[in-house]
Amino acid sequence: MTFHKFNRNFSSVLSKLTTYVVGDQVTISRKITKEEVEEFTRISGDTNPIHTGDKAIVHGAFLNSIVSGVIGTKLPGPGGCCDSTDIELPK
Repeated sequence: MTFHKFNRNFSSVLSKLTTYVVGDQVTISRKITKEEVEEFTRISGDTNPIHTGDKAIVHGAFLNSIVSGVIGTKLPGPGGCCDSTDIELPK
């Protein structure tokens, strides 16, 4: 992934471009609750039955939003902005 780092008020792009390589990593642990999935269903409007009930599958967009949070808070951190992601979700 390639990230552009912005200043705190996002008014200008910093002159440095940081490139991360395979092997760079950050680890988080988080339990996604049924209530969060229900709230995401309500917000997104994605009422596909696979996302409801006792064996609900978490929305891929919800998981991608967690990745966005990691980019903005941990890797690279505040001001980080990702150009693109390529995420493979488990089947």
